[in-house]
Amino acid sequence: MQERLNKQYIDSMINPIIEPMALQLFQNLQPNNDPIEFMLDYLKNNFGNRPSISEGERMELDFLRKEVPRLRGAVSGGDGQGNSTASEKRGETSSEESGDDMIEDLPSAKPNNRAGPRMSVSAEVFGKFNKQGDYQPPVHFKSDQQISAIKDKMERNFMFNSLNPIDKKKILEAVLPVRKEAGDVIIKEGDDGDNFYLVESGELECTKFLKKDDAEPTKLKVYVPGESFGELALLYNAPRAATITCKSADCELWSLDRNTFNHIIKQAVQKKREKYDDFLERVEILKMMEKYERTKIADAFKEQWFDAGDYIIKQGDKDGSEFFMIIEGNIIATKTFEPGKPAQ
Repeated sequence: MQERLNKQYIDSMINPIIEPMALQLFQNLQPNNDPIEFMLDYLKNNFGNRPSISEGERMELDFLRKEVPRLRGAVSGGDGQGNSTASEKRGETSSEESGDDMIEDLPSAKPNNRAGPRMSVSAEVFGKFNKQGDYQPPVHFKSDQQISAIKDKMERNFMFNSLNPIDKKKILEAVLPVRKEAGDVIIKEGDDGDNFYLVESGELECTKFLKKDDAEPTKLKVYVPGESFGELALLYNAPRAATITCKSADCELWSLDRNTFNHIIKQAVQKKREKYDDFLERVEILKMMEKYERTKIADAFKEQWFDAGDYIIKQGDKDGSEFFMIIEGNIIATKTFEPGKPAQ
C-alpha cells in the first residue's frame, strides 16, 4: 500500500516539476555543458524567491546543499574526497534518491524563457488578527454513505497520513461535494488557489504550458479516484501551477477550503515532525543520521489508536512488517512459553 501511495505522490507532485525541467534540459543543453549546473540554474530562475521556511524545510535545504558538491563530483568522476568513479557515484545517488520519494514538494516550475521579473511566493501569516487557535473549520452535513466514501479515500491518500482521528473528523465535516462534467475546468494555471481537491470518481487531466509561446499545453498526468491535487498553491501562496480538467463524462470531487487546509493539514505535518524528532534522536541506530533524514522517517510514521483490551500484535503472527512507538497510554506485553499454559 505504501508503495502505491509513494507512486501517487511522485506522479502528482514530483513529475510535474521534473518533466518540464528535463524537457528544457534536452532542448537547451550544449554537449560540453554540465547538466547539474543547468538544472541548478533552471530551479533558481524558475522557482523565484522561496517563502519564509519552517525548521523542517530549513533542515531539508541544508541537507540538499551538502548533496550538491557530491553530485557535481559524481558527474566529473570524483568528489574530491576519494577515487570513486562517476558511475559508482551515480549508483549511490540513485539509491539514495529512490529512498526519498516523499521529499517535500515545491511549486511547479514556470517556463524558463518567461519575460519580466520573477514571481515570488509568501508563507501564510498568523498573528494578532489571524490566530491559529481561534480558527473553527466549517461543518457541512453528510450522509453515512458519503462519510464512508470520504474515509476510504482519506485512508488511501498520503496527504492525510499526519492527521489524528480528531483532525480527520474535522476534515470529514469541512469538505464539500463538487460535481463536474466533461470539459469543465476545476483549476486553471496561473489562477490563485482557493481549494484543495480529493477525487471521488471520474478521471481528470492535468496540463501545463511548458513554454510561453506554446500553442497547446502539455499533458502531464491523469488523476484517478483516491488522488488529490491543488495543495501546492495553498502551501506556498503561489498561483496554480497547472490546469486540471474533467476528462470523464462526470467527475465527483471533495473540496476543502484554503483556511481549513492550512490550519489542519499543513500544520499537522509540522507538528508530527516536532513530536517524533526528540524520540528518534535518542534511538541508537539513528544517531548517525542527519536531522533532516530523521524528519523523513518521522513523515513515514502513521498514528494508530487502540482501545483498552485491543491486541496490537499477537505472538505467532507472521506479518512482522510494522514497528510501533508508544505516544501515550500503557501497553502490556505477555508471552506464552509453553503451549497450553497461561501467558506471562
